[in-house]
Amino acid sequence: MKNRFSSKADQKTRLAIVLILAVVNLIYRGMATGLEPLWIRLFGEVLIFSSLGAWIWAGSAFFKKIKNRPLSIVLMITVLALLILMLFAAWDARAFKFFDPGEGGFVVFLASGFLLILLSAVLGLIVSGLRELFLLKAVRQPGWYFKAMLVCFILAYFAPLVAVAALPFFMSMSICLLVLNSFRVKWIAFLVKKQKKILIALAGLSLGIFLAATIFVFNSHVGARIIAGLSPGLFQAGKLVLLYGTCYGGVILIATLFHLPTAEAYDRKAEEFASLVDLSQSITGAMEFKELAEKVTSVTAGLCHGDYSWLLINDNDDFSVPAAFNISVREARELSLELLGDAALDSRAVKIFRDKKLKIHIQNDVLNFTFSSLAIAPLRVKNRATGYLFLAIKKDSVFEDDDIRTVEAFANSAAMALENARMLETRLEKERLLKELDVARVIQRRLLPQSLPRIACVDIAVYFSPAYEVGGDYYDFFLLDDRRLGFIIADVAGKGLAAAFIMAELKGVFESLAGVIHDPGTLLAKANQVLRKSLEKNRFVSATYGLIDPQAMLLRVARAGHMPFFLSSGGRIETYRPPGLVLGAADEPLFSDKLEEINITLHAGDMIVFITDGISEAKNLIGNEFGYERLRSVIQSNPDAGAEALTKLIVAEVKAFSNQPVQHDDITLLVMAMK
Repeated sequence: MKNRFSSKADQKTRLAIVLILAVVNLIYRGMATGLEPLWIRLFGEVLIFSSLGAWIWAGSAFFKKIKNRPLSIVLMITVLALLILMLFAAWDARAFKFFDPGEGGFVVFLASGFLLILLSAVLGLIVSGLRELFLLKAVRQPGWYFKAMLVCFILAYFAPLVAVAALPFFMSMSICLLVLNSFRVKWIAFLVKKQKKILIALAGLSLGIFLAATIFVFNSHVGARIIAGLSPGLFQAGKLVLLYGTCYGGVILIATLFHLPTAEAYDRKAEEFASLVDLSQSITGAMEFKELAEKVTSVTAGLCHGDYSWLLINDNDDFSVPAAFNISVREARELSLELLGDAALDSRAVKIFRDKKLKIHIQNDVLNFTFSSLAIAPLRVKNRATGYLFLAIKKDSVFEDDDIRTVEAFANSAAMALENARMLETRLEKERLLKELDVARVIQRRLLPQSLPRIACVDIAVYFSPAYEVGGDYYDFFLLDDRRLGFIIADVAGKGLAAAFIMAELKGVFESLAGVIHDPGTLLAKANQVLRKSLEKNRFVSATYGLIDPQAMLLRVARAGHMPFFLSSGGRIETYRPPGLVLGAADEPLFSDKLEEINITLHAGDMIVFITDGISEAKNLIGNEFGYERLRSVIQSNPDAGAEALTKLIVAEVKAFSNQPVQHDDITLLVMAMK
């Protein structure tokens, strides 16, 4: 913002100086009508020279803004030269006869001053425009050549008043330098073919106008006498500027004509470079894989004048066509597989086929393809081919060496860009799944009891930890009345999302049955009937359902293929394995026949421990399992610990035994202590 304001202020300053000098020149020309003494004439020349320099200074700021549009600069210079031509033509036709300084008078000299200011403005703008073209695209910025020419121009400007004898020398030096500087046209090579055609027309027009204006200046006796009488220095400067414009216009015309035959090749190289840069930017960009693939195929076909283009991606020997240009994806895939089976492709170099005929089958149709030239470039990432870029010409043309090099370079860049896009999509998909799993984890946590039930004479503690974000372990409590509590601990076969979905189904099944069926065995049998209809054949659920009555000190338990549970009573540890099949494994009456419910009388101080296989099957670094004996040992060593304390001790012992940063199975631990 600051630079923009300072630039505007600089423009206003330059314009103000130009206007001030113009006013001073007008006043001077009106007052000093005679201009006879040398010092008065010299002072007038200095004023005109100052005005000319100010216009060059102001014009340089303007042309610098449009330096990247050289055609516009040439057009403006041509228009300015046309203005000079019209001015001299009018003088030669004596349209400005009354401006002849020989006529004398304030008005005449004031008007002549106005014409001098106009001429100095036009000449100054032409010089600034030519200077901008001189410096355009110059690698070393050889500005001293131009400065040396301007110095000779200045010497030639003042020579008519202070050193007339030296004028021919200064003019000769100026002409030599302006001819030398006219060959600074390197910027023409950077134009595209269309711009060069326009430049030829502009250069021809510019050359004609500058040449006509130069002839008028050198041969027009009327114009020469008037300008030389008003300002001999400006007259000399005008001749030199017009000569410079004529030479520069001629050089531009000839240089552009020589560049035109190679313009198409340059345009193509420029397009290739721009496409490669664009593709390189896509490597670090966030373009989607399919969008990038479509871009690669379309740009490749355009650069190499191909009729068809498509990509074949190899993902663990699974070939797919993410994008195809001017051909269907199905046809492209069948052609690719036909080519892969027909010839061994080099994973390092471009493979070229001439007059290739292929036959493919799509449904019941047989399609024949004939290509006059077919190129297959490998997409290499880290010394392995991740796919191939196909480019084909239908007829009447073949791929040249330049085309092959272009396809190879483009394939190398495209391979990295596509790999990055695919990795980005994979990462985004992973992040999306992690977010969804995080939501599923929160939902699963809400399906489990948010707080433990409070019931007289029973202290309850639970530890639940899924191996992944969600798991297949399930536990719940059901308050049947004021004194009885139903509970379940279950384990769905498997882990992750699939097990979590079945766990959510278990929640609904047991919650609906527990309110109407109080017998553990009957409840499990009914749950089995429901789950047999929904579970897949390879899915099953192990579960233990119990009913505890603290007042009667009675525990009723039925086990559907679940882990054994343990009772610590009077210093002894009992292991219980009531018979029963897993839920979903068998229909009635087999399931009920194999199921057995047991009743256990409890005493104050007894401890009951229920687990899932994440406890007993926890493995250490050498593959040994934690097992039931270690669990019994922890329980037996802490007979007086409360439910919460015993839970923490068991979990700590399991983690110390496994000593692994990753948990490999869901863990659920339910401990009940009788008070």
